[in-house]
Amino acid sequence: MPRVCTHRPRPLRTIAVVGAPRSTEQDRGALRSAGRQARRSLTGLARSGAEAALAAHLASVAMPSRCCVGVYVSDDGEPNLAVTVDRLRSRGHSLALPVPAADTDDFSMEFQPWLAEDQLAPGRFAIPCPPQRAPVVPDVVLVPLVRFDAAGNRMGRGAGFYDRWLARHHAVAIGTAFEVQRADGLTPQPHDVAMRAIVTELGIRFVLPTGTR
Repeated sequence: MPRVCTHRPRPLRTIAVVGAPRSTEQDRGALRSAGRQARRSLTGLARSGAEAALAAHLASVAMPSRCCVGVYVSDDGEPNLAVTVDRLRSRGHSLALPVPAADTDDFSMEFQPWLAEDQLAPGRFAIPCPPQRAPVVPDVVLVPLVRFDAAGNRMGRGAGFYDRWLARHHAVAIGTAFEVQRADGLTPQPHDVAMRAIVTELGIRFVLPTGTR
């Protein structure tokens, strides 16, 4: 199974987190709205600086040689991965993008190969998608987060696309977010799939939950 190496250059700040303590029940809808607003509020030099720092930390996460990495095209204030995408391609990694099922009653998704020369077209939810090809299973997946806490609990947009995909595949999941999206405490749901690490502009939190896959 692919492994994420914990070796990183000294200048990078790394925060190790073990376990996921229980928290009180919270209004998940309100938390989501606040998280999305927080990441959208990061603009100008503050955003470009945070994205540059986040990209530098992502660069320190070692991945298996020439593996397939699931990435995303940023939307709704998510961190822009353009620098990371270029770096991954230069290192010989193949890339894939998440493509939600076209059926609006189907909340599953697949990853499809993303070639450098591809012209992306809007799919369901206007998500940019590559030309239709046979689905692939990335070894590592970079997951955009809406909220996260110091224990490594995470919150997505609420439809469960990533959770369903991760429950079916043993990929290494690495969450990406800005520190302004961090919450004091989140209540993990039974269907939530834990991240192996969460990366922000401040560093890398290597999360080691009970029963790590």
